[in-house]
Amino acid sequence: VRQVLYELMGSRGRLEELAKVLGKLSFALDGNDRRLVDEGREEAQALARLFPPHYWMDALLAAAQTPGARAAALAQLYLERCYKLANEDLQGVQEVEARIREQEGKG
Repeated sequence: VRQVLYELMGSRGRLEELAKVLGKLSFALDGNDRRLVDEGREEAQALARLFPPHYWMDALLAAAQTPGARAAALAQLYLERCYKLANEDLQGVQEVEARIREQEGKG
């Protein structure tokens, strides 16, 4: 049922839903709740599949599933980049990508 709802949403709605799911996933990781982590991961992957590759969902999900403040900050940057893409803010995308490289230690 969720998958059908996700498919009916626009990019922005999907990103908002993904942000909520990633928040739950982060909470589950912090609390070491395996069941909630698995649930969150499945929901996030279902949403991520609906985006084209240039949204870098694999990198976003990898960061979001890694415990720790550094990974959480990186996931937030990847999500911010997705919003910039959805808004067609190419200058903003480039700025966020520079911050991602910096966070990853590649800048």
